[in-house]
Amino acid sequence: MAEKTEDKVTITLKGAGMTFESEISPLTAANVVKLCVAVGQGQDATSLTAENSTGDSRVSLGEYVHKYEPTSYPEKILAIGAYLKEHRGKESFSPEDVRPLFRMIGDVPPANFGRDFRIAVSNTWIAAEDGDPNFFYVTAIGFKALKSNFAGEAIKKQKTRKRKKNVSVKSRKETEG
Repeated sequence: MAEKTEDKVTITLKGAGMTFESEISPLTAANVVKLCVAVGQGQDATSLTAENSTGDSRVSLGEYVHKYEPTSYPEKILAIGAYLKEHRGKESFSPEDVRPLFRMIGDVPPANFGRDFRIAVSNTWIAAEDGDPNFFYVTAIGFKALKSNFAGEAIKKQKTRKRKKNVSVKSRKETEG
């Protein structure tokens, strides 16, 4: 449904030898003002994503994680960590913050959570805080992997090694003899 003309706001941006003027919705205008105020206060404009600045609706953890189509537990750990930063404002998180959130995305926590968390770290998707090795943050490479849905040559993905089968002494003797 089209908005009525009286529901529009005219916005004008001037600077750097140019002028831009447009009619936009009041919600979009409010978000532009919010962005301008944030930048004026020294915040990084790139951290204000379209997803979390629109104000249209809240994004659930499940929606956020499934949007990036993670297929492994380390990928899901990364997505949960990114959600904690982008939608809950947590700059860092602990493994204990992440583990219970698997149920919220309709998944069971990994049986070997520590191993999967270490794989996310070894992929440089998340890293330990300098001052506290019990708290982690999502790295730039982690956000790049997430935004690409874990595709591309630049995204390092470490796989778990398969265990060697333990051949019993009895079966070795049978094959030797």
